[in-house]
Amino acid sequence: MRRFIGGCLIAVAVLPALWLDSAAAAPRLLVDVRTGQVLYADDAATSWYPASLTKLMVAHLVMREVEAGELDPRTIVTMSTHAASQPPSRFGLKPGSEIELRDALRIMLVRSYNDLAVAVAESVAGSEAAFVEAMNRECARLGMRGTHFVNANGLHDPGQVTTAHDMALLALAIMREHPQNFAMFGNAETQFDGRTIKNTNGLLRDYPGVDGMKTGYTCPSGFNLVATAYRGGRRLLAIAMGEPSTKARAADVSALFDAGFAGRLKPVGPLSRYDSSGLSPAVDLKSYACGKSLPAAALPLALTGG
Repeated sequence: MRRFIGGCLIAVAVLPALWLDSAAAAPRLLVDVRTGQVLYADDAATSWYPASLTKLMVAHLVMREVEAGELDPRTIVTMSTHAASQPPSRFGLKPGSEIELRDALRIMLVRSYNDLAVAVAESVAGSEAAFVEAMNRECARLGMRGTHFVNANGLHDPGQVTTAHDMALLALAIMREHPQNFAMFGNAETQFDGRTIKNTNGLLRDYPGVDGMKTGYTCPSGFNLVATAYRGGRRLLAIAMGEPSTKARAADVSALFDAGFAGRLKPVGPLSRYDSSGLSPAVDLKSYACGKSLPAAALPLALTGG
């Protein structure tokens, strides 16, 4: 626990014409994990609210501590009054209830419970604020210049922002640094105390080859998804943010994977090409009735790289 103390464009046929107008272009990104080459990028440096994609960083930091021997995966996480009071979605443990760290993390990654994320942060770092400091230090280490965290669960805060580029950096770090624990990001469902908990990432059940990672939603952010898929000896990482629905985010990520695995997209440069210049205000979809006031675009039929 010691680390937590102190201190050129791509020509695309129709992906997507996008459901957002020019005032709020939604980020999309597709990366070949082995080469680090970007196969498709659209507004990858645009500032966006991460919502529960935040929990990728929570899991990354906890896994790093466990793998370094600083934390026991059986460490008891106690549900504080503060953690239990987080808005839904909640796992629902009462204040004073206990759960092992490994169970809390596994369940949080499957269902994105906000109370568990805060309880984990408090139990690991002593307070949520101290854990958030560690999250931001890790952003600096990974080069996530367009990201700043304010809380551990991703509930909306104007100061909590990220980019598709930065989420890709984080996802790649997780795959690189935690191969023995990567399976935790790919459980289609899990069980605990007689309960069956289904993952909010439906692609884990519906798209052959998808094996991780995380969903996120708040009204200001829209529906976000970071996903990985492995097929024919090749692994791809896809990111879609600001979608109008779970169905739309799954469809756009599926279209990216389809095009990538079919070889219709050619490399357009390294991920660093899509870095942001730093923090900036994020697009707020609340002004678009959480995206519902904007027309959804027809799903793409094909993609071509250029």
